[in-house]
Amino acid sequence: MTRPKFTACRVTQSVDELMEACRATLRKNNLVSAYIRPLVFVGDVGMGVNPPAGYKTDVIIAAFPWGRVSG
Repeated sequence: MTRPKFTACRVTQSVDELMEACRATLRKNNLVSAYIRPLVFVGDVGMGVNPPAGYKTDVIIAAFPWGRVSG
């Protein structure tokens, strides 16, 4: 069995910066109850599992309003 060569992305933003970006996304979209998903990906080198040295990552934040969950 082979092991993956690419298991983690370098994230340049701090946890606090990512949290504030998530809050800003909720505010901008007037969402109070939402599913929110920050996604980090290698953005400038195309698809693959072995990015070149010095690659950079991009972050997007997806947010979807929650419907009624209970009751």
